[in-house]
Amino acid sequence: MAYLLGYNDYVNITRQYLKNYNMLFITRENLMRMVKDLQDEMIPSAPVARYGNMPSGGTGELNSVESMADGNMMRDKRIRQMEQDIEHINRLFEMLSRSIGALDQAEQEILHDAYIDGKSWGEIGRDRYITEKWARQRAGKAIRKVAMMMFGMDAVPLNEESFCFAV
Repeated sequence: MAYLLGYNDYVNITRQYLKNYNMLFITRENLMRMVKDLQDEMIPSAPVARYGNMPSGGTGELNSVESMADGNMMRDKRIRQMEQDIEHINRLFEMLSRSIGALDQAEQEILHDAYIDGKSWGEIGRDRYITEKWARQRAGKAIRKVAMMMFGMDAVPLNEESFCFAV
């Protein structure tokens, strides 16, 4: 995770995670499919290269055996990178799920409606018999809670009331 400067950074990144939740889900599914496809393309074992009696290493071009081995190495490298990306997305989903699950039911529903389903604040207010302003405020509080649960105490702003200044 990149170093974040302040409270609003944590809240904004949490908001972006929620807005991109569906896209991240599809990305993960596509990456898992591409890994499977690349694994299916892997050549189980390449035949042994034969160079004959050449005193040097031969030409600079790869022969068919070397080309197959090189292709396997490139596919393996892509597979490892995709698996790292899948693992990163899985950890993000776990953090989001745990954090959202700790909210009360109304907060969970408002976040889901607003950020994952993309409903307008007016629609959310009408569905819940509250004003648009109250729906937005309730979601803002819930986002701050999720940010704190995901990123720890750095995501919580310090209140001036929590300090006692001696004069």
